[in-house]
Amino acid sequence: MRATCPWPCFATSAICCLKARNAPRVWPPRGAVSLAELNLRGSPRPPTWSQAKGHPDHHIQVKRALYSVPWPHIGHYVDVRMDRSTVRIFCKTELVKMHPRQVPGARITDPKDYPPSKVPWALRSINAAEKEAKGYGEHVAEFIARLINGPLPWAKMRQVYALIRLCRKFGGPRVDALCVRGWAFDVLDVRRIERLLKTAQRVEDSAESTGKLITLPSTPFARDPASFSTRNSDDKGGAQ
Repeated sequence: MRATCPWPCFATSAICCLKARNAPRVWPPRGAVSLAELNLRGSPRPPTWSQAKGHPDHHIQVKRALYSVPWPHIGHYVDVRMDRSTVRIFCKTELVKMHPRQVPGARITDPKDYPPSKVPWALRSINAAEKEAKGYGEHVAEFIARLINGPLPWAKMRQVYALIRLCRKFGGPRVDALCVRGWAFDVLDVRRIERLLKTAQRVEDSAESTGKLITLPSTPFARDPASFSTRNSDDKGGAQ
């Protein structure tokens, strides 16, 4: 007769432990997904559709992420199709842009979405800034060259853009004259130049409103050119 163990449950547990200890280890294949990950992911979700408006910075916001759109669509609503990996942007039935999906808080920008005139500014091109500065004056270009002269020229690009905006607003000659004073005393501060320009503008406006400042005409002579004529209009002969 075959002997039986009085504690079969304990014997079975011991045998299973010995088999598991002596069995070779089998690693999961590469790319395999655990059951926990499958439970977290769940079944594939269908793509979602939404609408977004193109903002002045050439981007739309979808699921708390920013995606660039071509510049003709600024101020208009576009249809957005979002799946697990891509974001497709449609204008009516036309696909105008496609981006890889970004996590919330991220931003993706395609320089081709900007107008051709704004591409250098979008890419923070130093050469384009220096080229425009030379058109406003020699000293403006020298001031910008000293600003970006360092190991990190991109850190000064905001000041460069601010100085160029001052040239557009107040005129190149005024800013050029103040740049001479600035780098002569080694004071490379765009905000101080802006304060000086605004202060001078307020003084001129006040003087002009009180009559102390008279704006001269743009012609080289203050008088009418007809007053310098040596002939009468009705005289066909010689000088008067």
